[in-house]
Amino acid sequence: MAKLQRRKQKLNEEGKQKFEELSKGKSIDEWVKEVQTYSPETAKQHNVLFEYIETYRVSGEKRYISNKEDKVTEVIRGYGEGNKRPEDYLNGFVQYIQENINEIPALQIVCTRPKNLTKKDLRELITILETKGYKQSHLQTAWKQTKNEDIAADIISFIRQAALGEALISHDSRIKHAMEKVFSLHDWTPRQKKWLERIEKQLLQFPVLAPTSKDAFSEEPFLSQGGYKMLKREFGDNIDRVVNTINDNLYIS
Repeated sequence: MAKLQRRKQKLNEEGKQKFEELSKGKSIDEWVKEVQTYSPETAKQHNVLFEYIETYRVSGEKRYISNKEDKVTEVIRGYGEGNKRPEDYLNGFVQYIQENINEIPALQIVCTRPKNLTKKDLRELITILETKGYKQSHLQTAWKQTKNEDIAADIISFIRQAALGEALISHDSRIKHAMEKVFSLHDWTPRQKKWLERIEKQLLQFPVLAPTSKDAFSEEPFLSQGGYKMLKREFGDNIDRVVNTINDNLYIS
């Protein structure tokens, strides 16, 4: 318990927010108190939270001060703990995804029912993967070094490639493809096109909308612009077609 208290103090605001995403809204303080009542079996069920606390590090550079002249003796690019080669990092990622599809609910959704994915699901999954050392930017770099292909794929594409063998597609291409289908659905008015452009801009920033139109537009950045009621007024029943078309075309079938 003392160890948990010490590690709890190291979490900054971003770290606390990510913890709450993993714990389904429970704060780090609430969880540390709750841990005292855990049985061994209950503790095992919360292994992801223990791993997050154990591996959490505040990002920042270490400073080394020396009066001696610097000299480069060797340059080594690391790819996660214990991986000197990019292919080792990618293979480790593939193995982790395949071994945990049935263990992590959000991972299973990405692989089997991506249309049901929520923003909360994806944020939680990203936190879990980062705890294991698998970050989107690191995967992109390792892929480029191994395959000699510079593809700015997002974490969803990397996961589905690892689990299902799908071709890796760039994040922007995936979003553009889905939105092209939406723009071709109807002879949209100028106002409606403006809204569709806002939706596309949001997807380019974060690649998940929501399973339903009501959920999709009941949070920012749409909520402050009128939210679901405004979109329903602008598009009528077509707003459901818009969301369904996006979700149907964001992923390779």
